[in-house]
Amino acid sequence: AEPYEDFRESMVQMVVEMGLCDWDGLRGMLRRLLSLNAPRHHAAILTAFAEVCTQIAGAAAAAAPPPTQPSPSPPAWR
Repeated sequence: AEPYEDFRESMVQMVVEMGLCDWDGLRGMLRRLLSLNAPRHHAAILTAFAEVCTQIAGAAAAAAPPPTQPSPSPPAWR
């Protein structure tokens, strides 16, 4: 398997098992992965991280209630 796929799969597993959904938790995961792996893997790690974050953001947006629309105000009469 490609390193990118392995890193992405590991990240998804960590996100699910650790319940990571806030920026501090995700950033900590990224720091750990970068510190534990050789620089030659950093591009694959960053690419996988960006994709995982995009998927988390998309899932959060889909789960969020739709924004409320302000009711139109009646026209002002002079």
